[in-house]
Amino acid sequence: MPQATNNSVTLSIGQIGAALFATAFSTSILCYSLTTATTISKKKKTSIRQNVLSNLRKEIKDEMEAAVQKKKIEESAATTTVVEEKKEETENDDDDGTPETVTSTGRKSWSDGKFTSRDSKLHKTEYPILKHNHGKARVRVLKVHRSSEEEGKHYVYEYEVATKLFSAEYGKVFTALDNADLVATDTQKNTVYVIAKRTKADSPEQFGLDLAKHFLQEYPILEACEIHVRMTKWNRIVDMKGEEHNHGFIKQSPELATANVFMVQKEGGLGPDYEKAKVTSFIEDMTVLKTTLSGFEDFHRDKYTLLPDTDERCLATKMNCEWTYHPDMLAEYAQAEKEIDFAQIHEKVRALLCKGVFGYAKKGVYSVSLQATIYDCACLVLQDVSQVWTIKIDTPNLHYLPMNQLERLGEKFENDVFIPTSEPSGTITCTVGRDENTVV
Repeated sequence: MPQATNNSVTLSIGQIGAALFATAFSTSILCYSLTTATTISKKKKTSIRQNVLSNLRKEIKDEMEAAVQKKKIEESAATTTVVEEKKEETENDDDDGTPETVTSTGRKSWSDGKFTSRDSKLHKTEYPILKHNHGKARVRVLKVHRSSEEEGKHYVYEYEVATKLFSAEYGKVFTALDNADLVATDTQKNTVYVIAKRTKADSPEQFGLDLAKHFLQEYPILEACEIHVRMTKWNRIVDMKGEEHNHGFIKQSPELATANVFMVQKEGGLGPDYEKAKVTSFIEDMTVLKTTLSGFEDFHRDKYTLLPDTDERCLATKMNCEWTYHPDMLAEYAQAEKEIDFAQIHEKVRALLCKGVFGYAKKGVYSVSLQATIYDCACLVLQDVSQVWTIKIDTPNLHYLPMNQLERLGEKFENDVFIPTSEPSGTITCTVGRDENTVV
């Protein structure tokens, strides 16, 4: 829509051309008159020339003024049309008489008695949104739990939280420029700290459940929410006498304990539906190494194969593990108003993974392949942790290659000197569940 922006006017190319044409035409007449009037005196010729040029200047000036006046009239009419259209779109006035509304072209407001508008759409064609959500990522919080004065111990839980909120109503924020009812991402960030204060926040799973529960109870407009929580692990230090320190910790790096919580709203906005909730727990970057009782033999060979068979090698991997829980578990605990001890489950799963990789402390266990080892780990977890429903283990190789060139340097390789490398890396993944019909 055209708008009047300032008082300056630029003549169009057509207007300038017309003025130049008139000048050229009049000059031709002048030349013709001067050529044929040979009997006129020189003084009279000069006077005629000055009169003709003066008339030409006046004509050009009149044409320019007329063009300026026409342009001002057109812009004034366009501005009037814009103001009238936007007045029709005004919905409500504030108590102080200052209108504020969202139009199809942007948000408008009044400032110092003057109407202003901001265009917010550049596209001409509307297309459907297929999926949307909004949330806050990388919200970091440290929770310190101080036990009784008698015990005197502190417990620390450091988290990085990401939130996602889902509601069909929020489509209007994208398409209709309407932010009404939107729970801002800054509000979500602040909520993380409030829930950390109100709850124990002693495991990523329970902290995620408490956050999801709060969002769904506080905002009935939501259909679902997803909370992702990563916990940095701090280990209590032990002094030279073997005593645990009351408030001293060392970071366990790079391993992380993580949880993902997805929870839906009951019909009618009546709070979280635990029967449809899903919690997934993770162990990330648990780096393991054993220096013997590992081999890899009898695999397929062809003209592209260079890897030799071996029954003695280092086995190392950066293990990533994720597991889901029995579908009815959350609803049963919620009905009984009990909390699940997720921290205990996490530690038990971790211990069983270590058992599957390393075996018994003195004699160990032989690994025919990394594939066979992680399947053994998964079965141990399902066998001993009844709450776990499915488990996925991902193990990128960390290679420690024999330094066989020692012989060329006058030394003997005795499975004692290796070259660490992680690139390129084999990737081995396995998902195991209690029911073969489980969708993963």
